[in-house]
Amino acid sequence: MDPNWTLDRVKLIWSPDSQRVAYFAQKGAFNPSGATRVFFRRDSSFNEIALPDLPSPKLPTNATAGSDAGTSTRIEPIRWSGSRDLLLEKEWLNPASGRAALKITLGFDQQNQPSIRSAEQAKVSIIDYFLL
Repeated sequence: MDPNWTLDRVKLIWSPDSQRVAYFAQKGAFNPSGATRVFFRRDSSFNEIALPDLPSPKLPTNATAGSDAGTSTRIEPIRWSGSRDLLLEKEWLNPASGRAALKITLGFDQQNQPSIRSAEQAKVSIIDYFLL
C-alpha cells in the first residue's frame, strides 16, 4: 500500500473458512480509484497472493483513446463464493466517457495460486446513464 494515500474506504472480506482475506482500499472521497490485495493464512501470519493481470471491461463506445484525464480504475472484492472463489468488480470510470465494469471470478488452488475462472461484462445500469 502506498503510504501517501489518504484512504477514504477500507474493507476486508473473509473467505468462509477464514483461510483467505480480500483487502480493499479506496484512495479518497473524490478519487474513486481503489485496489484489492488478497492474503492467505499461514500458521499465525498472513502472506500476500500475487494476483494475475485482470482483463479490462469493454469501454463505452464514446470512450476515445487518449482520454485518460480523470480516468480511474477500481478493483473491488464483492464476495467469496465458497472458500476458493472470489468475485471482483473491475470498474473503469471517466467523467467524459462514462463507466464500464467487469465481474471477474478468481479461483485459488491448494497452493493459493489464483486463476481467472470467468469474466463477464457488467450490465449497464441507470447510474451509468447519469454518468454520461
